[in-house]
Amino acid sequence: MIPLKISIKNFLSYGYPAQTIDFEPYQLMCLSGKNGHGKSALLDAITWALWGQARKISGTVKADEGLVRLGQNNMSVTLDFICNNTTYRAKREFTLSTNKSYTNVEFGILDASGTYKSLTDKTIRTTQEKIEKIIGLNFETFVNSIFLRQGQSHEFSKKSPKERKDILCSILGLEQFESIKRRILDATKIYTHEKEYLDKTNTRIIQEIEHAPSITASYQTTCDTLAIIITHEHTSNKQLELLDQEKKKLDQEYSQHQLLIAQHASLLKQVHEIKKYISQESTHWRRLHHKKITAQGYSADTLFLLEKEFYALQEQYAQRISLQAQVMHTQQALNKLTTELNTLHMRTIASIENTISGHKLNANTLAQKSTDYQEKYAQLCQQETEYAQKKAILENALKNSVAHQQKLIIEEQQYEKRKNYYHKFTTKLTSLREQVTTQNTQKHSINQQSNCPLCTQELNPLLQQTVLNHFAQQEALSHHHITRLSSILTHLKELLLEQRTRIEALKKEQHNHIAYTTQYTALLEQIALLAEQKKNTHKNIQELLTKIADTQKQLQDAITLTTTTESQYEHTTKNNPDYQKLALAISELEQKITALSFDQVHYEHIKVQYDKANIYRTEYNNLQKELHGQEHRRIAIRASIEQCKMHALELKKLAQLISNSTIQERMTHIEDLCAEHKRTLNKLSEQKNGVLQQKGRLEQQQAIIAKYQEELGINQKRLLELEQQLDNLQVLAQAVGKEGIQALLIENALPELEHDANALLSKLTENQAQIHIESLKDLKNGGIKETLIINISDAMGIRPYELFSGGEAFRIDFALRIALSQLLARRAGTSLQTLIIDEGFGSQDEEGLAHIMDALHKIQDNFSKIIIVSHLASMKDQFPTQFFVHKGPHGSTVNVIHQG
Repeated sequence: MIPLKISIKNFLSYGYPAQTIDFEPYQLMCLSGKNGHGKSALLDAITWALWGQARKISGTVKADEGLVRLGQNNMSVTLDFICNNTTYRAKREFTLSTNKSYTNVEFGILDASGTYKSLTDKTIRTTQEKIEKIIGLNFETFVNSIFLRQGQSHEFSKKSPKERKDILCSILGLEQFESIKRRILDATKIYTHEKEYLDKTNTRIIQEIEHAPSITASYQTTCDTLAIIITHEHTSNKQLELLDQEKKKLDQEYSQHQLLIAQHASLLKQVHEIKKYISQESTHWRRLHHKKITAQGYSADTLFLLEKEFYALQEQYAQRISLQAQVMHTQQALNKLTTELNTLHMRTIASIENTISGHKLNANTLAQKSTDYQEKYAQLCQQETEYAQKKAILENALKNSVAHQQKLIIEEQQYEKRKNYYHKFTTKLTSLREQVTTQNTQKHSINQQSNCPLCTQELNPLLQQTVLNHFAQQEALSHHHITRLSSILTHLKELLLEQRTRIEALKKEQHNHIAYTTQYTALLEQIALLAEQKKNTHKNIQELLTKIADTQKQLQDAITLTTTTESQYEHTTKNNPDYQKLALAISELEQKITALSFDQVHYEHIKVQYDKANIYRTEYNNLQKELHGQEHRRIAIRASIEQCKMHALELKKLAQLISNSTIQERMTHIEDLCAEHKRTLNKLSEQKNGVLQQKGRLEQQQAIIAKYQEELGINQKRLLELEQQLDNLQVLAQAVGKEGIQALLIENALPELEHDANALLSKLTENQAQIHIESLKDLKNGGIKETLIINISDAMGIRPYELFSGGEAFRIDFALRIALSQLLARRAGTSLQTLIIDEGFGSQDEEGLAHIMDALHKIQDNFSKIIIVSHLASMKDQFPTQFFVHKGPHGSTVNVIHQG
């Protein structure tokens, strides 16, 4: 992976608008600038764009929230890079929200013309997998090989042997063997489950097959029982057929007997109908004869006088009805006029009341608005008080923050001075220790050879003793200086650590200062806006009070007008000419009705008598018509009586024939015998069905046992195949496991790693140190354990990595990490592409820094990009290109400085 260009917005110290840094024209670069200005943040942006991971942020629900620039809610990083001669672009964006924060990832290919082709998948997880697959590295492997993070240069060396081995496995791409092993284990699990299932199935099948003899015996017994039942069933069917033949003969006799019964019933019905006819006609004849004897009627003269009086009364009734209709019509006109006058009056009153309601509603609305504005004014006053309190708190916080900033400047200056003294004393201590080592060597040489270490001449015993005494004094003095310097350095280191903690705390306060300033500016704007709102609210209250007074006056005028209108209405109505004319006409019509002297009761009595006479006249005419058929009705009644007597004689003969027949008893006996045989057949049928079902079940069981026997043979054959496959899978799992092919690959890779690391370490230490990596460890029980232990050999002998000082450890870490990068590139089949080192050079003296720079210049041809982060002047001035990072009020900016 070769970074070409990165665009950063609102990421850590980088603000808005987006800051774009172009790496493409340069090979060896140094990121420089003051601490906290954004050097490491630029490298964090690269890892966050590719893997979504950067420095660890504590105290946040999501780590990404701690990366957003203070006061912002959105950050984004866009990285263009080359991988396998193809240019890609990865863009990651994070947005803070009150409801839910979310992340967006885009990934695609860029061609030579800059055209973008998206490779983004449906989810962030699958898109991330695609990015890592193309790069060939995950985040852990990247920071343990290519990227030496600030304070984490020992990230590979300090890990446990198991973790080192896991990282080396990732670099060598041994995950594919683990993936193969997982698939083998999954297949083994499937085959094992299948084998267990087949074993259980075979056990169950064998248990079922053991029941075969008893099933065969039961089947034979069932067949014998079925034969006996069929024989009994055949005998009963024959007897039932004989009974059916006899029953058919009786059915013919029974048909003739039923015919006689039907004739008797038909004749009896005719007799009943004749008797009914005789009864009805006799009743009708007697009723008409009675009416003829008792009939009485009115005379013609009486009817004539009654009609004359009725018609006279009817004429008077018509006159009265006409007069009443005129009165009603006139009264309706009067009511209509009264309604019109009332309507006009009500409209006037309604108009006035609407005006009153409008004034009342307007007054209530204005009063409510006034109340709302007064409440709002009170709230604004309360808010003004709160803002004043916040303003005082922020002013105090800003004052304290300024003091913290001044204190931070003093602490940083003192820290740099103490740090320089620490480096000087460390260099001096190292020089003294080397001097002691040289003196010990010279003393040993004198003791062994008795020669002067300067001129190599032989010394006499006196001079030899003098020189040895001189070396002893020098050695004692050097040890005294070493003791003092060690004590001073220990105390100075403690002071530096304490002061570093205070500086970090003060830097956090510096971030708070920016937040306080932003909050204070926003608060001043809110206070100004609040004052304007308060002024407008007071003005609105005064205007509403004026409007309320005007509305109350208009309401009082409308109420006075309503009272005046009500008092004038009754006087206006009575003096209306149309009203007076209609009232006079009604009075005249009522006088005419009184003069008519019509007797309503006498009219009703005459009307009833007239109606009764008309009804009687109609009934008498109908009776005369019916009396003409009386003689014919008497003759028909006599003929029907004679016919009824003849039918009675025939009924007597038929009843005698029916009573002498025995067909019913014989039919009953035959039916009883048939029913008994049918019951017997039903029982036999039920027994037969039960036996047949049992036979069917036994046949099915025999078929199942035969199928089980066939299945048992197939399962046993499959079990042999599964056992062979499981043996093969076990061998494969061991072969691709950590102790198989993986161990062989690691064993083959370790010499390469040692060779590359020692080649660089020899340059950094002038051939004074060598790295030894052990991949096997002998156990107490006699076994061997796979591991990855790092030992270092120097002039003091072979020691573990953990026993070396900071400067020595950094050179070892540097050599190991470069060797890991070279190993990663070779395994990927490409040349080394990128090397990133973030700080870590502060532990080196001037000679160590010179060695590192010399090593960097020698290995730069193996890399497309080398990015070094350092604030050391002696280090950054040796680079041809310097990316200077400066943090201003709007965020960090990067300027490129060419140094030749």
